[in-house]
Amino acid sequence: MITIEHTVSESVFVHAQVAAELTQKIKPLSSTVRLVKDNASVDANSILSIIGMAIKGGDHISFVLSGDSEKQDAKTLSAYLSEKL
Repeated sequence: MITIEHTVSESVFVHAQVAAELTQKIKPLSSTVRLVKDNASVDANSILSIIGMAIKGGDHISFVLSGDSEKQDAKTLSAYLSEKL
């Protein structure tokens, strides 16, 4: 299991379009990915679950990856988060 810690950029609000882009990046990964915010955890493949987290700029979130390719998947997801969120 690998955990990626991330603080969302101040200019970002995770609305439907951002959530859809995030799930499009996560769906091809072979690892199971959970999104954690304020001790709540949701399936990171679900657009509605991500929207329901009400993530906004400055929020601290985590992604928990588990699976055989979690190391490579974590690198891919980390690069996306650094660029987009």
